[in-house]
Amino acid sequence: MIFITGDTHIPTDVQKLNSERFPEQKELTERDYLIICGDFGGVIQQNI
Repeated sequence: MIFITGDTHIPTDVQKLNSERFPEQKELTERDYLIICGDFGGVIQQNI
């Protein structure tokens, strides 16, 4: 399965990837993809 979302920044809107708002994540396998179109601010955050 392929999941696509837009900009994702910490702490502003990363919660859209939590298990409450994205419950499908619990069943993801290495054959699934999550594509973030736009900015992703999680790489520079060290205390995630």
